[in-house]
Amino acid sequence: MRHKKILLRIFYAAGFAALNSWAFAARAAPYEVLDLTPPDFSSAEIAGVIKPPFMYVNPNPADPIRLVGSGGPANGGTAHALLWTGLNNQPLDLNPTGFTWSVILAADGNLQELVGGGATQDGERPLALLWKQSTNSSGSYKATDLTPKGFSWAQIYDVSESMRVGWGVPTDGNQPHALIWNGDDADSVKDLNLQGFIGSGAYAVGSYDVVGMAIPPGDQWDSRHAFFWMGLAHKPIDLNPSGFTMSEADAIYEPGGKIEPDVAAAGAWEVGTGTPPSSKFSHALLWQQQNPAAVDLNPAGFDSSKAVAITSNEQAGWGNPAGSSNTHALVWNSTAASCIDLHQFLPIGYTDSVATCIDSDGDVFGSATDASGRVHAIEWKYLSPTAGEASNSVDIK
Repeated sequence: MRHKKILLRIFYAAGFAALNSWAFAARAAPYEVLDLTPPDFSSAEIAGVIKPPFMYVNPNPADPIRLVGSGGPANGGTAHALLWTGLNNQPLDLNPTGFTWSVILAADGNLQELVGGGATQDGERPLALLWKQSTNSSGSYKATDLTPKGFSWAQIYDVSESMRVGWGVPTDGNQPHALIWNGDDADSVKDLNLQGFIGSGAYAVGSYDVVGMAIPPGDQWDSRHAFFWMGLAHKPIDLNPSGFTMSEADAIYEPGGKIEPDVAAAGAWEVGTGTPPSSKFSHALLWQQQNPAAVDLNPAGFDSSKAVAITSNEQAGWGNPAGSSNTHALVWNSTAASCIDLHQFLPIGYTDSVATCIDSDGDVFGSATDASGRVHAIEWKYLSPTAGEASNSVDIK
């Protein structure tokens, strides 16, 4: 949902309700579009998808898809953290008591922990939030503020079985620091900011490996480097491709199997964005493990692009068509030429769209903005090829 580097805060316009579905047979569309905006919310966005036990370990098709994100209540107000536990169900509103806005950005595979941020007053920077499910029969969630001492604000972007990752801004500074929380309180935090770099951020975690970015000296956000922190020792590895003026890594894929805590996961891939030499536009990138020589995924006809989600053979994100400031949701199969513009499957009149997550079935989730400016939570449901139809899928494993 990512889109989320500064904050997934959206000021929502008033009202679209109900679950809607559009399919375009005339286009032979490989996707059906579902509007998952809750009936009593004016707008909504999806930030993450969870299909237990994990979307990359051959999930049981019978398991319900769980989605996290945020939405604006129809009666007014700013974003509330939302948890969808089934595509036809009303999501749970998990906005903590006393908070004016909140957002869930990720969850573990069993929905025991949800992570994100929120604030107690409009206009405030976020506090890092952890929602933990109650052990009693109610199944309710309780939010805890994990903002560390000495930090004015923070946000958690991802969670695994072993840790939570995000960033926070020290009270005596103005640049974020990459953070890891290993426990259930603010004191469990570890600052990953690198010597020689003025800032950093951790955006995604696998079993132990972490990806994100670090800002070199000079206070230049646009010169940040993609980084990979390896294993429990969090050994930093600079992923900035040669000659690129900027890069960041936003998501990581790890295949199933035993993963050792002190080495990088075999077969890991990362996605993000970077600005090539002599270009003013950033391009979606795909890295293999810790190799900075990334694959440029920017599709023909687009000035810029960004990938923020990955499975074993697909990547999702968004891009700007040439000469346009509008965004289109995109999905790739590991090459620039494989890119599909998902915006074409939306009803006529939608101006912008982004894809923020994808599951192992090829279903893509994100949001889209209609002509009135309302933001809708969207699923692009993948329609399997008909019998005998060839597949061009390339498994990056």
